[in-house]
Amino acid sequence: MWRVFSHFYTVFSIFAEKFVLKMKIVHRLFGLPLVYLGVALLCVGYAFGWTNWNVFLIASWLLIVLGIVGYVVSAKRRSKY
Repeated sequence: MWRVFSHFYTVFSIFAEKFVLKMKIVHRLFGLPLVYLGVALLCVGYAFGWTNWNVFLIASWLLIVLGIVGYVVSAKRRSKY
């Protein structure tokens, strides 16, 4: 029983270390680039007349909100205060 638990713990810790390393690299994409992508998506949708699709509008809204949250978190991490 302990061997199985030990194996799962080892696999999980290796996964967690790799995930943290990748997140340190990718965290730069969670700020303003997501906001820009959401706004560009809204502009393209308006140009093609996709404004009546809720999925499209919600997806671009989520991109904008996640971008703002990511930017605030990133700014707080860089701040000395």
